Amino acid sequence: MHLDVYIVFGYFMTVIEPVGSLECKVNKTFLVDDMCILWWDQKTTWLNAKKGCASVGMYMAIAQSSSQILEMLNGLPPNTTMDVWVGGSDIDSDGVFVWDEDLSPVVEEIWQFGRPNHFVGHNDCMYVTMEGEGKLAPCSGNKNALCMYRPTKPFHWFGPNNSSLCHCLDQTCSGNGTCSGANTKCMNGWFGPGCQLRSLSRDFFGPLEDLGDNNDTSCTTISRQPLYIRLRASSFFTWLRIVVEKPDQLGGFTIYFEVSNIKVLCQGYKKLPVDERSIDILCQDGPFFVDTVILEWTGEKNICSVYINGGQNLALLQPISLGSNSPRSKRSLLAVDGRKSPENPCFQGLPKTGDQNWTLTFKRQKIINEIIIYRKPKSGGYHFMNGFLVFGFSAKGVLMFRYTDPGTHGDSPIIWILTEVSVPMKKIVISMRHATAKRYLELCEVEAFGACAAPDYGLYCEQRCDSRCFRRECHLNGLCIQCARGTLETGECVPSPEAPTSPTLVTKESSISTKCPTAKPTSERNPESSQLIKLFILVIIVLSVMVLGLTYKVLSQMNKEPKNAERTVKDSIADPTKVPSLHKAASGLTQQQSMPSTLPPATENSTVTITSAKSSSTRIP
Repeated sequence: MHLDVYIVFGYFMTVIEPVGSLECKVNKTFLVDDMCILWWDQKTTWLNAKKGCASVGMYMAIAQSSSQILEMLNGLPPNTTMDVWVGGSDIDSDGVFVWDEDLSPVVEEIWQFGRPNHFVGHNDCMYVTMEGEGKLAPCSGNKNALCMYRPTKPFHWFGPNNSSLCHCLDQTCSGNGTCSGANTKCMNGWFGPGCQLRSLSRDFFGPLEDLGDNNDTSCTTISRQPLYIRLRASSFFTWLRIVVEKPDQLGGFTIYFEVSNIKVLCQGYKKLPVDERSIDILCQDGPFFVDTVILEWTGEKNICSVYINGGQNLALLQPISLGSNSPRSKRSLLAVDGRKSPENPCFQGLPKTGDQNWTLTFKRQKIINEIIIYRKPKSGGYHFMNGFLVFGFSAKGVLMFRYTDPGTHGDSPIIWILTEVSVPMKKIVISMRHATAKRYLELCEVEAFGACAAPDYGLYCEQRCDSRCFRRECHLNGLCIQCARGTLETGECVPSPEAPTSPTLVTKESSISTKCPTAKPTSERNPESSQLIKLFILVIIVLSVMVLGLTYKVLSQMNKEPKNAERTVKDSIADPTKVPSLHKAASGLTQQQSMPSTLPPATENSTVTITSAKSSSTRIP
C-alpha cells in the first residue's frame, strides 16, 4: 500500500493510494454522484485554497447547477454554517467568470438570482452559501473551500519518463511495454511492440473471429478467398501485418485495395520479416486512402491475425504552448494527457476576443497521417468551434498541411482529420481566429497518429537508420526498406562494383535483421529462367551485330562518291592538267544542265554553309 502524507496550512491530509483509483481514497473525502469531495476546515484565501487542493491531487470544486452545489454541501459536517470557496473566478479576464479546472464558463444557474455585480479592475472569486447560492468576493478574503476530483481507473504508463500509455488488456505493462499479467493480449484495436500501434481493421465475426481476437496463437484455416478487411473508417494504408500458423505459409499473398468501389492492386510489393510466423507488407506506391483491404492467395492457409497499421499516437505528453490571450498555457497540456473521456478535465480557451493558437511541438519531426480531436458531448452542438483551423509545419516552418473546419460535424464529440500527406512535420497548430465568449477552442484530447520520420525509427524514434539504407528509411524494427546502391551480400547493404545503382527491394523471409538481408545465390535461382534469359541475351547480341554491319555498309556506300569528288576538286585546284575527266564530264552536259561559263575564284576565305533543319515534335496533352 502506498502512503503519502501532506501538511497543508497545519492540516494533515493522508493519501492512501494515488488519485485515480476506483473509490475516494483521500482522507475525509466523501462521494457525491461520481465525484470525491473534500471540505477544508480552515479558512484561507482563494489562491491558497487552490494550492492546497492541488497538493493532494485535487482541484477547486466546479458545478453546472445549484442543485449540484447543494449535494456537495449536504455531505459537509453537521452544523456547518460557513461560506466556502469554489473554483470560479475572473482572474484571467476581468468580468469573464470561468471554472479554474477546465476554463469552462460558469453557467448563470449557479447564481440563482443572477450574477452579482463585481468591481471592474479587481479580481473576484466565487464562493457559495450553505443555501447553494453563488456569490462573489475579493480573492484575498479568508474562507473555507471545497476540493474535488473524479475517481477513475488508474492509468498505467511505461517507457522513458513514463511517456507511453499501457494498452495491455489487464493494464499490466512491464518497463518495455510487454503485457506482464495473466492475460498477455493487447486491448482491442492495438498491436505491435508495447501494444502501441493502432489497428484499423474492424472486428471479425463468425468463422473469422480469431483473426481479430488479438491472440496470435489462435488460428483459422481459410480456403475461401479473397478475404475482405473493412477498415473502421476511411484511412491511409501504410502497411499490414499477417500472422500465420506455420512459416511456410507466409508467401503467396496478393494485396488489393478498394478505393471508392474501385479495386486497385498493391504495386511495389515489399515483404519485411517480423518473426518466423509474421510479416509486414508494404506497398511502394502507398500510402493509399482506402476503405477496404483485400487479401488473395491460393490453397489453404492457417491465418492467426491480420492487423492494418494505423500508426502510433505521437502527440502523447509532447510539449505544448498556447499562443493566445490566456496566460495559463499549462492548461493546454490537458489535451495530450491520454485521457479522452469528456468527464476528465479538458483544455478550453478563454471565451474572450483574440486569436487562440494551441501548438504541439515534436522533439523530432514525425510523419503524421491522421489527427483526432475529442470534445465534451454537448446537446446543443459545437457551433462555438465552427471554423477552427489545423496546420502542420516542417522544422523550417514550411506549411505542409492545412485543414479548415467546415462546421458540419454536428453534435459529434470526435473529429477525424486526415492530413492527406506523408511528409515530416515538426509542429501541429490548432487555431481559432477572433475568439469570443461564444467562439473558442475546446480540446479534451488531441491524438496525432503516424510514424517516425527518417532517419529515426523505433518505438520512441530514438534510434537512427543505417546510412546504407536508401534515404535512411527503416521499418519499425530497423530493417532497411530498400538498400542504397548496395548488394544483398552477407546480410548487409554492402557497396560493390557489381551492385546495381538503383535501390534493391528487401525480400528476405527469415529472421529479423537490422540490415538488408542476404540475396539468394545464383545456384538457388530457377535454372529454366536462367537458360531463357541467356538465350534471349544471345539473340539480342546476334541481331545487334547484323544491324550494325548493314548500317556500316550503307553508310560506306553513301560516303564513297562525295569523298572521291572532294579529292578530285582538290587535285584540280592544285594542278588542273591532272584531271581531264572533269572537263570531259562538263562537255557532255545538255543545254539545260550546262555548267556556268565562269566560276567565282576560290579564295582562302571561301566557306560552305550547311543548313540543317531541327526536328520538332508536338506533345499531345
